[in-house]
Amino acid sequence: MLIVCILLALLCAGLAFWVWAQRRSLREAAYRLRALEDTGSTARVRLAVPNSAAEELLDEVNRLLELRQADRAAYQARERALRQQIANVSHDLRTPLTSILGYLQLLEDPGLTEGERRENPGGSEGGGMPVRAIIPFSK
Repeated sequence: MLIVCILLALLCAGLAFWVWAQRRSLREAAYRLRALEDTGSTARVRLAVPNSAAEELLDEVNRLLELRQADRAAYQARERALRQQIANVSHDLRTPLTSILGYLQLLEDPGLTEGERRENPGGSEGGGMPVRAIIPFSK
């Protein structure tokens, strides 16, 4: 009977150690997962102690992390492309509007004769006002 009690005590101690090791491994995995989120790292989370069910769960967590990182990268790429398009449109508008404004300023030159002003429509009689209203916003 004493031998059975000793064997049961050893078995209980072994199981207690196994449970402690599993819990410790899961806590470490949770800590690493939080650290990965904080740093934005692409590393994968692994268990120190083998446990097939927990490893399956971590594999799924790692898959979701990879999807999230891919979504984040795609979002950043879309945002960069949008910013580039806005810069291009701004430049594409600014260049012709600046040319038009320069042309209008040339037409307002007091050194031009009345005949030269008539040859170049869009002089200072209201033709330049809408362009001048747009130019400050295109900068």
